[in-house]
Amino acid sequence: MRTFGVKLLASLLLAGILLLLVPLLRHEPVRPARACGLSSTATMTANGQPALAYPLTPDSPPTTPVGLFGQQYALQGPIAFTEDLSRLPTPVDPNTYRWTWDFGDGTLGHGFQVTHTYAKAGTYDVRLQLVDPRDPTNSDPNFDSAALTVLAQSYAQPPIAHITSDGIYVQLGSSLTYDANGSYAQVGGKVSYTWNFGDSTIDQGMRVTHTFSIPGQGFVALIVQDARGARTVATTPVFVALELPTARVTASATSANIGQSLTFDASGSTPTHATGDALLSYRWTFGTGSPITTTTPTITHTFTKAGDYTVKLEAINKDHLPGTALVTVYIGDPGFLGLGSHAAVILGGFGGIFALLALAMVVNLLRERRLAQQRLALAAQRRAERARRVAPPSV
Repeated sequence: MRTFGVKLLASLLLAGILLLLVPLLRHEPVRPARACGLSSTATMTANGQPALAYPLTPDSPPTTPVGLFGQQYALQGPIAFTEDLSRLPTPVDPNTYRWTWDFGDGTLGHGFQVTHTYAKAGTYDVRLQLVDPRDPTNSDPNFDSAALTVLAQSYAQPPIAHITSDGIYVQLGSSLTYDANGSYAQVGGKVSYTWNFGDSTIDQGMRVTHTFSIPGQGFVALIVQDARGARTVATTPVFVALELPTARVTASATSANIGQSLTFDASGSTPTHATGDALLSYRWTFGTGSPITTTTPTITHTFTKAGDYTVKLEAINKDHLPGTALVTVYIGDPGFLGLGSHAAVILGGFGGIFALLALAMVVNLLRERRLAQQRLALAAQRRAERARRVAPPSV
């Protein structure tokens, strides 16, 4: 790639070295992208949506765009194009360069931020040329490129795309799991799930696990497509570090009752092997509210509700990179008279006994009442007999 300005060259050179070095060490033939993806490079955006890294292979034609837009765009609708330079290692002033856009339909645009409207539906390769006006020979005619799809008519009620993951930070060679649960088709029946990891690889399925082999920061994208062909893209950030701190956490007990304090200890955590690195803070997530940050490796916490809790520790170093560790504790409810979870069963048993005793008392009262009535009737009968005996005979 030809140079195009001292600052921009320095920014992209570091990204290029990382992209080339890691595959060579792993003996993996990878064609590095100059833009998009996980490397610290520029990324083309259209209406605020970033281009995804195109899944290139060593056999891909040299004219293949380095990016593609997963989102679909409507015919006759204006599309705002620009470059996201925020991930470059060195800040760059875009106003110091000349930018020329080729929209793939025979028209050009000029400037760092441009707007274009397509007259026909189709798929277009958008290409961006950069020139240094201080040295016109110091330019790159293929600074960035991305494929874009324009529809004759946009789809009503496109699918909903939603991503959850088990983390943002991951160490090189390690994996993260991504889940599309919560994504669905508003219309159009079943949906398909395509994942783009920013490292020239893709995967299919609602739940996937991916191992990252290229360092850098960027995002993982999920493309949800319904049966009509309507697509929606969701993204989540990812940071692939050469090394993360090692986090370790222990709990003073793995079970306790509501209101009892537990102490969590992260003193076994260690920073990276980088010279002068150290752990500066510890972020604790107890699942009962907002995370708590401390500068010391221990913390005491009291749970107010019963249940199983997974406590998350993030040990953060000088570069603000976190190592993560988890510990699970069970919190019980002592219940009435300290009977715990058995209180309901035990008290329920007592309730049955009390009911039987009450029933027996009612039966006994009814029996006593019947006997009393019988005694009263018998006494009345005897009085009547005595009265007959003493009464004078009738004349």
